[in-house]
Amino acid sequence: MMNLKEMTVTEAVRTAKEISGKTRKEIAERLGISRGVITRYLKEGDDYSPRMGMIPDLCHALENDIILQWLEVRI
Repeated sequence: MMNLKEMTVTEAVRTAKEISGKTRKEIAERLGISRGVITRYLKEGDDYSPRMGMIPDLCHALENDIILQWLEVRI
């Protein structure tokens, strides 16, 4: 069981990506952004995270709502 409350945003994005089974390239193409941006979202220790307006699109690209669930427990 995931403990979303204890996760960082990077861990939440990584978990959502793992569950989706999608590659960085596939996610970037669906979002119309570079693969480098996705890499930064996934890089531990990098404070770069998706802006709030990107969250719904990212969830859609990943075909799950893990990041939204993470936000909900953090609020």
